[in-house]
Amino acid sequence: MNTPLFANCRLRLPCIAFRVTEVKRRPGHVAHSTYGVKADGLRDLLITTDETLIQFSRARRTRQTFFLIRPWDRRLLELP
Repeated sequence: MNTPLFANCRLRLPCIAFRVTEVKRRPGHVAHSTYGVKADGLRDLLITTDETLIQFSRARRTRQTFFLIRPWDRRLLELP
C-alpha cells in the first residue's frame, strides 16, 4: 500500500476499492433519492443523492462495473 503523497497540488491517498453488487432505489422524498447499496466486503449501506443512479442486482446485471472507493484508514484493521 502506497503512503499518502502531496505532489503537483494534488493529494494522493492509498484507497480500498469495493465492487458494488447491487443498487436499488428506496421510496422517499422527491427532492433526492435514497438507494440501498451492496458491495463485496462491506455491510449494506444507504446512499442519498440528488443524482439518478443505475439500479441493478446480481439477478439483473448491468454492463458497467461500479466501485465504492474508500481512503485507507489504519483503524480499519482494528489493531490494539
